Amino acid sequence: MRSRKRNGQGREREIVNWMLLEMKVIRIHPVSDPHTTYFLQISWQKDLGTGFEVVLSDGKAAWNGRVSKEEISKEAADMEMDLEKYVGELRKVLLFEGGHADTYNFHISKEGMNKDYLQFSYEKNLKDVSFRLGSLMLQEVSSPAEIISKLISHCLDCMAGLEAKNECLQRENETLLSDLNDIQGQLQKCVEAKEKLENELYQRFILVLNEKKAKIRSLNKSLKEAEEMVKKSNQARDSIATSESKVERDVYEGSTDEESENLTQPSTSAPGLILYHKKRQRTNYHQKACLQRQEKILMTPKTSLMISDQCRRR
Repeated sequence: MRSRKRNGQGREREIVNWMLLEMKVIRIHPVSDPHTTYFLQISWQKDLGTGFEVVLSDGKAAWNGRVSKEEISKEAADMEMDLEKYVGELRKVLLFEGGHADTYNFHISKEGMNKDYLQFSYEKNLKDVSFRLGSLMLQEVSSPAEIISKLISHCLDCMAGLEAKNECLQRENETLLSDLNDIQGQLQKCVEAKEKLENELYQRFILVLNEKKAKIRSLNKSLKEAEEMVKKSNQARDSIATSESKVERDVYEGSTDEESENLTQPSTSAPGLILYHKKRQRTNYHQKACLQRQEKILMTPKTSLMISDQCRRR
């Protein structure tokens, strides 16, 4: 009874561990046997760096093996490569994550070994040089049908998951297309409303622009009239100023001409100038004499009147 319970618990643990495993199946063509197609299954928990299990099958036979965490660390140390970087290279070569198929090669060798085992190795190509990333011994499985059945089941499960994901994506795509059609309809309405609003604003702008143009024309006309009036007033002022200056110049020239004649005539010769002054003195003398005679004549009636007045008073 106890042994049965232990066996049951062991199977439950195996089932739980199997459910927690992550699996990836890829198809490879080894360089050593390029005409044969092999199916490689990699199983691991949490991270590939903690160790992984390998199952290899050609559809007829199957081999399996395991790479431990210690072996991974030892391979990284032997290659003098950082452990994290080495695990990244393993993910590329064994899981085809971000790597190119032509960059990595696989080798299978059975020579010099037991028929139940084979040597499985994987390497990376760098131009004309290649270096081995790792290798392990795979043991042939006594019942390959079970392994092949698991491989097929895993592939079918992956296909079912991909189909379900595809259906979900199709539904999401249909929803997105429906939303896109609704958005396009709303966008078309917005475009029509925008065009209508632009036309209305354009018409209003034309009216305002025409009013501004008319106002600008009237202001330009008023400005031209004001400029013409200012120009005419300036011309009239200039003509008046020129006429006044001309009259003043004529008067000034006439007075200066008379003075120049009076000055130039007696100054023709020195004797003439002396005669001119003598004549002036004579005329002045005669004028004074005439004034004195006139005063005497005027004084005689005044004296007679004064004498008569005095007699009357007496």
